[in-house]
Amino acid sequence: MNDSIRTLRLRTVSMLCMMVLLLSGCAGALVLHNSENQLQAGEFVLGGRGYLSEPRSEPLVYFRYTKAEVEAEWGEPDAIFHEAGKEQWLYKRGLAWYTLMPVFAVPIPLGVPVGSMNATLAFSGNRVVSATERVGDMSGGLCGFFPMAHPARTEFGCIGF
Repeated sequence: MNDSIRTLRLRTVSMLCMMVLLLSGCAGALVLHNSENQLQAGEFVLGGRGYLSEPRSEPLVYFRYTKAEVEAEWGEPDAIFHEAGKEQWLYKRGLAWYTLMPVFAVPIPLGVPVGSMNATLAFSGNRVVSATERVGDMSGGLCGFFPMAHPARTEFGCIGF
């Protein structure tokens, strides 16, 4: 094989390697999963239907909603059941997913629906005493070249979630 062909192949391979490194952005994996938050009365306020929010101020006002207040805010529950001596109201928000997302150049989501995102309110008598909220969460890590706008530079590094 003559030197000009070998040089051309070497340049082509070098150029392709550089393009893959610069264009791929990053490589790694992310896992999207669900977790449950357990909250006591006073640690949350009602948000949109099925969403719980943190109080905007310190719990000077102890939020203990009545059944009528919850129904006025969120409407009829999707299910009512009894557990641990308490009446439980379930409000669904949409599908819950478990997703493995390998990343090389672009993310490739491989997800499976595993139930619903929801909020469950527990009542003792006529008052909410606790709540459980099923929320989406993410963990994993990525390594690669990260272009930065300010200052204009590109860095190699790894990040974890």
